Amino acid sequence: MRTGWILFEPFDRLVVRDGRPFGGENRTLRTLSWPLPPTTAGAVRTLVGSLMARGGPAFTDDHIELLKQISVQGPMLAVMRESGFPNLFVPARRDVWMARTGDGIKVGAMIPKRMGSGAGTDLSQLSAFACPPGADKPISPPAFWSLEAYVRWMTFDHVQSNVFEASTADPASALASYLGFETAGQASGERSLHFRSGPAVEWRTHVQMEGGQRKTGGLFSTSGLRFQHDERIACWIELPDEVGDVFQSRSDVPGHLGGERGLARVTWREARQPVPGEWSSSSALAEPYRSGDLLRLVFLTPCPFARGWLPNWLDDRLEGELPGTHLRVRLETAVVPRFVPVSGWSLAEPRGPKPMRKCVPAGSVYFFTVLNEDAYRPIRPLDLWWSSVADDPQDARDGFGVVAAGRWAWGEDVL
Repeated sequence: MRTGWILFEPFDRLVVRDGRPFGGENRTLRTLSWPLPPTTAGAVRTLVGSLMARGGPAFTDDHIELLKQISVQGPMLAVMRESGFPNLFVPARRDVWMARTGDGIKVGAMIPKRMGSGAGTDLSQLSAFACPPGADKPISPPAFWSLEAYVRWMTFDHVQSNVFEASTADPASALASYLGFETAGQASGERSLHFRSGPAVEWRTHVQMEGGQRKTGGLFSTSGLRFQHDERIACWIELPDEVGDVFQSRSDVPGHLGGERGLARVTWREARQPVPGEWSSSSALAEPYRSGDLLRLVFLTPCPFARGWLPNWLDDRLEGELPGTHLRVRLETAVVPRFVPVSGWSLAEPRGPKPMRKCVPAGSVYFFTVLNEDAYRPIRPLDLWWSSVADDPQDARDGFGVVAAGRWAWGEDVL
């Protein structure tokens, strides 16, 4: 098996349909703010199938089954650097709390707290909730965070820091101050290295033509994502041995991504592991989990669970083994916003539109207690980064449920 990164560089704006019908009375085509896993997984497999065919039939039944074995973990935002290797950004986590106060911004974390004996909810399985540190109306954090910012948030002592008040109206600057990037020698103008808003949505108005003339009532609007010159879409790829040499003689090839068969430059970069090598020297990421430790998972991509927001690998007591390990855990609480609808188009039989599924959105945070260690090997946070906890193995290969892992601490108060 060969592993590496695939980078998509759209030549024009990228259209990622949101699933709403377009045509007839609806004259507006809207794009999502960021591609979903089926978009990039389909683009990668279509490209590999075309290269593998060498002019022959690309999507026979045997080829489709082989292509579905390609693991595509993503998409992530990549920002190119002068060294040539991209700086990766992942979706904002949902356990961050920010609120405006006068000319500044408050920053804190949603801390899990146990419920007291006199409290109860309609979620009878849970005995704790992640609580915001204030009652102010929250604002949204920057859409994408660098890996360094993600790791720093994972290892930060949020319980002791409580609420930080930054004297700035810029959310990215407030987060940078809260996480200590200024004290680490980060210049004010370099904060964008850690927080980005992602590609902008660009709107266009078109005129439908009929017989060489403008059609009456033929105005319609479309939107797409406009990437900056240094922005790419990145996916971690695991290629089966049967197609492992498909990029051997080329690193840059043309491909298609998104709606309207948008043209993109596709770059292959072979790598042994998806996380930076220097992470292995971090005790926070390399120390194995022990019984009684607190494990936190953050979803980097959406995930369709069979039971809504609850994984199928948890029983009625919210206990189970993490997929791919023998680490037994118990879910204490979670921060899960409104579901994300995911659909798509199938080239395999039955061909046509896929049914809509409700997914836990990227950035959702699940808080676990480790009940039993893995008896076969030590499991470190580093081992769980870029793995998938999706219920279905095919969903995992499609890029759903990719997670980042770390530790957490209980809040001192009781609800």
